[in-house]
Amino acid sequence: MELLILIVAFVLWILQKALSSPNKEAAKKRKKRPPAPTPWRDPWGERTDTIPFPDLSEEDALGEPVRPPSPSATGSVKEIIQNLPEEIRDAAEQVKTDVQGAISEAEKRVETLKEVQPPIPSLKRKKTIGLEKGLFTKNSLVRGIILQEVLGPPPSRRYWQRTHRRAP
Repeated sequence: MELLILIVAFVLWILQKALSSPNKEAAKKRKKRPPAPTPWRDPWGERTDTIPFPDLSEEDALGEPVRPPSPSATGSVKEIIQNLPEEIRDAAEQVKTDVQGAISEAEKRVETLKEVQPPIPSLKRKKTIGLEKGLFTKNSLVRGIILQEVLGPPPSRRYWQRTHRRAP
């Protein structure tokens, strides 16, 4: 009896899953991104800043224009153009005075440097020793071989770094 109840419950569970699965797929297919509201279409009625367009009948169109004519900007531009040469002259004079001040300041600094600095001695080049003049002679090679035989091979880099540590 208990086995029969378990089998019936299992069959009902399978039927429920089978019937509910197409609904989930249909819901997934139905999910789409809502369209962005545009000025000419407001699907959710959220926009309150719509522009009221006036009714332009033929009588209004024949009369005065809806927008008054804009004032001409040529007057102010003419004044600006007339003032430009004066401003250019003033800027040029300012630059001249600034340059003269900078030049005199630099000359003063050069004079003080000449007074303070001692004369620099001329550079002397080091004399280079050629290989044939005694760097690798028979005597030095024999000394090196004897030292290596007596003392053994030179210490490795790891040994050197381990014994001679830098102070922190």
